[in-house]
Amino acid sequence: MNRLTAVLLTSGIALGGFGMVNASPGGHGSHGHKGKYCQHGKHGKGRGAARLARMTKKLGLNDTQVKQIKAIKAKYAPQKTALRTKMKDTFVQLRKAMHADKIDSAQVEQLAQAAGNLKAKKFVLRAKMRSEVYSILTTEQRAKKKAMRKGRYGRHHGHHH
Repeated sequence: MNRLTAVLLTSGIALGGFGMVNASPGGHGSHGHKGKYCQHGKHGKGRGAARLARMTKKLGLNDTQVKQIKAIKAKYAPQKTALRTKMKDTFVQLRKAMHADKIDSAQVEQLAQAAGNLKAKKFVLRAKMRSEVYSILTTEQRAKKKAMRKGRYGRHHGHHH
């Protein structure tokens, strides 16, 4: 397999699961719509607040823990927003380069590598946030959270919504 093919396959895998970076019409994920059951494009307060409320209820978080989690989220929000913007811009450029009449393989490779690097940064940022949140949970809450994650991924394996 030549290098360009490997880079294109890798970038496709790296970017495929991120609705937030999809350059479809309307910017609402791969379906190009935002309907009753589709949550694409909801990156504002509503989704995060609902997630925190659900976590509070299921894990039995106290008021201090909720405040600490909100502070952690606020701390990382500017970095997440900047990274999301860079990922979207890079993906749009990559898609244009891949669909050009004359393909510039060096440009496609450079953009695919940039997209992969941004995805890696996103995973690191997510891991840092998760680590800080876990550090304020009790042992029992950590066990519940782990079980919740295991159940969530078991039910939706292979389906990205």
